[in-house]
Amino acid sequence: MFLIPWYVTLCVAQGVLVVLPAVGRDSSSRRGALVGLVGPAAAMVVGVGLVTLLGGAGASILTWLGTIATPVLAGSLGWIARWRWPALTAVAAAGLYVAAWQTSGRSAQIAAMLLIGGACLAIAGFVGPITPARYLAIGIVGLVVLDTYLVFGTGQVAHTTVALNHATLPPISVGTGQAHPLPGLQQVDLGNSSMGWLDFLAPALLGAVIGRQTRPRVVAGLVVAVAAMLFGLLLIDVTSKLPATVPVLAGLAVTWRVWWYR
Repeated sequence: MFLIPWYVTLCVAQGVLVVLPAVGRDSSSRRGALVGLVGPAAAMVVGVGLVTLLGGAGASILTWLGTIATPVLAGSLGWIARWRWPALTAVAAAGLYVAAWQTSGRSAQIAAMLLIGGACLAIAGFVGPITPARYLAIGIVGLVVLDTYLVFGTGQVAHTTVALNHATLPPISVGTGQAHPLPGLQQVDLGNSSMGWLDFLAPALLGAVIGRQTRPRVVAGLVVAVAAMLFGLLLIDVTSKLPATVPVLAGLAVTWRVWWYR
């Protein structure tokens, strides 16, 4: 069955992104309310808009942005999340980047997935403390609505995905070794399944909405992973594409009392 193991692995990864404690502190300030309300959807508009307006050039911009910004964000996760040994994330990000670059097949794909997940957690760890939970939750809902419209109502997401798949980076050799193209890191590919950056960012932001309470994060992570797997059953006979941000709504629903009163 095609859902096993690749799509299921991506669904589990979404759940893990909710559970991991990337938010180092809470804040009651409303100075970041606008970021929470419009930031998630604006990120999708910028990404899809670049490819729609510029075609292959826009896809190349996103690909270069992915290969540069992703390891930097992933490496800074330990400091942003205020983990005990923050330098370990920098070392891990460097190792994963080399693996994504110098290897191929599943090893490169898993390394890229972990890097993108770490980068999304870093963004969530930065945004969470400056954005009230309610506003960020509303922003996530806005992202899901926009994602659903673009996937089912237009062909822009499919066009963007195809353009990103065709975007390549120049091969670079290390020493006298064989030259390998730099890893794009503009989307998550695993086997015959793929998800976009925002499909990983949405659950990471859900973890930021819930905050530092471990039990609600674990519950929400399990709900998101299971909802994503069930939602994916539609790929069998109903449709060939899905907005993978939708299962995050289930996580918001089961924890609404936690984040609404934060």
